[in-house]
Amino acid sequence: MVLKLFNTMTRKKEVFKPIEKGKVRFYSCGQTVYSDMHIGNARAYASWDVLKRYLLYKGYDVFHVQNFTDVGHLVGDVDKGAEDKILKSAREKKMQPMALVEKYIADYFRDNDDLNIMRADIYSRATGHILEMQEMIKVLLEKKHAYIVDGNVYYDITSFPKYNDLFGMNLLKSGGKARVKKDPNKRHPKDFALWIKATKGHIMRWPSPWSVGYPGWHIECSAMSIKYLGEHFDIHCGGKDHIYVHHPNEIAQSEGYTGKKWVNYWLHNEFLLINGEKMSKSKGNYYTTRQAINEWGGEVVKMFLISSHYRTASNYTNENLETAKKNLEKFYTTLNLIKNSEGGKKTNLEKEIRIVKKKFEEAMDDDLNTPLALKEIYEFMKKVNKNLDNKKEILNKASDTILLLGRTLGLKLEEKKEKIELEPLIKIIIDLRNEYRKNKNYKKSDEIRDKLLKTGIELKDEGEKTVFAIKKF
Repeated sequence: MVLKLFNTMTRKKEVFKPIEKGKVRFYSCGQTVYSDMHIGNARAYASWDVLKRYLLYKGYDVFHVQNFTDVGHLVGDVDKGAEDKILKSAREKKMQPMALVEKYIADYFRDNDDLNIMRADIYSRATGHILEMQEMIKVLLEKKHAYIVDGNVYYDITSFPKYNDLFGMNLLKSGGKARVKKDPNKRHPKDFALWIKATKGHIMRWPSPWSVGYPGWHIECSAMSIKYLGEHFDIHCGGKDHIYVHHPNEIAQSEGYTGKKWVNYWLHNEFLLINGEKMSKSKGNYYTTRQAINEWGGEVVKMFLISSHYRTASNYTNENLETAKKNLEKFYTTLNLIKNSEGGKKTNLEKEIRIVKKKFEEAMDDDLNTPLALKEIYEFMKKVNKNLDNKKEILNKASDTILLLGRTLGLKLEEKKEKIELEPLIKIIIDLRNEYRKNKNYKKSDEIRDKLLKTGIELKDEGEKTVFAIKKF
């Protein structure tokens, strides 16, 4: 079986062949850390989590880099006359920009940890790579891919003939409408800023050979990915919205800089809808990841996110979240049934274990088909539930298989510990002790009190009433 991935650049599924045997280097576009992560962002990160986990499942050594954009991403993606998203949010919240960034990076990790999304090997911040960006811009200027106007540096898209045909689209006529606003500084309306001269009072600014300013949004991903992954690497991931502007600009500047192919496979996830509509704050159907986790729990949300194929639109509805919750319960129910089964003499599940692994891999090898992979696991669990009289060692293998396949999709599947309500239990013990006191069996009542105290539960007699306090547990 061979892994095939849909390469957005060629518009077809291709057999995955890493540049270096046994190793995969990939970059995924990360968060612009100016606000809470919304559930659509989580869909992207869950998709690339599945990719990473399955590559690991297949035995690859995976090296993953993801960025934090903490400067240069302008509102509306307009190169001139627009405010940096970080600065705008910091101004509105009356915070220092870097304090705002730290808050939302911490929130990002909390959300992703709750979704059981594996951490990247490197999280690179734009502000930590200004020198690398400047060095890259210098080379682009030397190679005549860029030009300077009044302290601003722009990339000349006409210097990169492939630009218009990237991703099989006429990019000069499609997408990125905000960026075609006329700018007298530009030779072509779709030329994009590599370096922007800071206006008076602009807080985030750095010295450069061209002006005191800050980098454009697109240059950061090129500079950071090349630094950590090299000038040619395997996979670049991002949202569908990046196809029209951000990723073509990354390719133009990266390949203009290196003079060779930059990335082999481009993967893009589809949007997440809210009750069938595009998410929008103005429509009132905007959900943060934290809201979803607080309402449904991280593992249910993760199950929902992986239940649809990453290249198909996913619909966030209460009905679909309830379905995800029920499907997750199937895993725990089967695992508990196996755990509590004494087993028997049958051996038919041994064959089924081999079959489900094969079918799971066939589904995942077909461009990470998670819905089909889950379906195969559900079918397997049905068979397990009907055949709990298999030998115990075979049942344990079945349990291990369910855990392996489920966790490869990013589910935690941790053993759930039953929560014991202490107060009713303690009251039963107090009633028993009071019976001993009533019958003047003080030796026994004192014994109960002393044993409870050793466990951290202190009893105090207040007349005929006994109260308790938990000191430690």
